[in-house]
Amino acid sequence: MEITKELNVSAQYFYDRVMESVLYDIRVHTKKALRRNQLAGFTYKKQFNKTSTGKIVITEMVDNEAYAFTTETVKNKFEVAYKIEALDANRCRIHYEEKMESFGTIQNLNDQLLGIILGYFRKRNMKKMLTSIEVTN
Repeated sequence: MEITKELNVSAQYFYDRVMESVLYDIRVHTKKALRRNQLAGFTYKKQFNKTSTGKIVITEMVDNEAYAFTTETVKNKFEVAYKIEALDANRCRIHYEEKMESFGTIQNLNDQLLGIILGYFRKRNMKKMLTSIEVTN
């Protein structure tokens, strides 16, 4: 899934909101209070529900320009990347990309079917999330 959207916020403002979310998620799942300069390459485990956990690895961090991570479960590997382009002091363009690799034939077929059905809703929700960051400015 790929989304490109222009927002009426600075690149720094958007990046700051993403970093706040990342630091909060890490604090909730690890009980560690990290700082931004400790995030590059950081790995932690996350409990999604009673039966599903995943390993999250922060793979890229460039202040106000990029953030990427991978999430690996026993069924899938997700790669997520945000590219942030400053258009001027108060506007930026966000390019969000998400890739998924499924482990096993049955899981792959299941994910392809669900991807077709749920893809529209996931894309719509991601656009809403991006817009909500803009609105809170």
